Amino acid sequence: MSKEMSLSLATTEPVPTTRLFDTAVQSSVEDRSHSMDYADTLIYHDGDTSVIWNDAAGPFLPDDDTAVDIHTWREGTIYSIAVSPTAQFMVSGERFAVRLWDLKSGQEFRTYCVRPNWGPIRQVAFTTSSTHVVAACANTISVIDITGTGPPAIVMTYKSPVSAFSISADRDSRKLVTVCYDKSVYVHTFKTKGIVGYTNELRKRCSTGKAPEKFQSDVSSPFDSAVRDSDQTTKTIAVGAVSQAVQFSPDSRYIVLGLTSGHIRVFTSENHAKVGEFTPHRLPIFTIAVDWAGRERQMMIASGGGDQCIRVHALLTSELLFELDGHTQAVTSLAFTSDGACLASGGLDTMISLWSMYTGNQVWLFRGHTATVRTVAFVNDIEEELVSGGDDRSIRLWSVKSGKETSVL
Repeated sequence: MSKEMSLSLATTEPVPTTRLFDTAVQSSVEDRSHSMDYADTLIYHDGDTSVIWNDAAGPFLPDDDTAVDIHTWREGTIYSIAVSPTAQFMVSGERFAVRLWDLKSGQEFRTYCVRPNWGPIRQVAFTTSSTHVVAACANTISVIDITGTGPPAIVMTYKSPVSAFSISADRDSRKLVTVCYDKSVYVHTFKTKGIVGYTNELRKRCSTGKAPEKFQSDVSSPFDSAVRDSDQTTKTIAVGAVSQAVQFSPDSRYIVLGLTSGHIRVFTSENHAKVGEFTPHRLPIFTIAVDWAGRERQMMIASGGGDQCIRVHALLTSELLFELDGHTQAVTSLAFTSDGACLASGGLDTMISLWSMYTGNQVWLFRGHTATVRTVAFVNDIEEELVSGGDDRSIRLWSVKSGKETSVL
């Protein structure tokens, strides 16, 4: 099912029993390095090795008497799933971990765990190169190089927890938009080689042994303010309401926000001018999807929220194209197929629906999850499959062609 990709991965074997750094070992870690900032410590394992990694103190192996079973923390809600543009890899954001999967074998090959009081990993996404994963956890945005063996790099920190983010679809992923629960919206523009090049530069500075700076500004990179100021710029958009959904348009020219007030607002990504606003929902919007879709291949905005309804509008004109009613509880996740022919939706009612963007009719109703469906995504390969995850702690794959479940991870 997957396409070939020349990436060097450390292992593709099933993940063995490993250890997780727990809050109980804080004093033990501090004994090793008094300069360590405990909040910047994470646990990484690959193959038979489990390593505690801190950017100030470097990596070291945990003692047997100060470790707990990783599987205790890895079991939890699946908050977000993303599939690489090459359709070779999948990443899941979970309660306390980011897990990487090989879609060809269906095997998990790497896990990154965070402190229990940091979780959950609310959103994950691949860069356009398929070599890096961007993840939102607590008030941070981190980038993971899946071709290497090092830890994630925290590239942005905020005063308030991150509710959602989106990265632009251009070749170098040059823009990142982040929305936080304090009603803040930040647009980061990376000047050189996008978010990947920016992260690599941060890693170089970090590898010199310099400890992270204390977070003093509203938005900061944790390692070097000179790198931050020279390689990226940050602008804010005033919206006056909390947003839990944000996405770039497929041409990266627009930023679409779904607000808890039920409004959709559209801004340009260059000068952040508001070019559209409408109110498709009477209750908070929880999810949006933006892509080329329909017979005319126009840019569409699909939105879903607490009123159980899905509304599909034209991005440029705000014209209502479809009203999709089928869920019996709130809609929590949306995704378009790569050809724009269909839209998938998941909700609190445990159901997943597949809708035609030609007629607005329901194509399939997928049943299998036993709790809220938090995330849906498509595997854009020869025969498209749908991936879903949620509160029942399962990741399920479905055939778009047959409407049947094909596997459970």
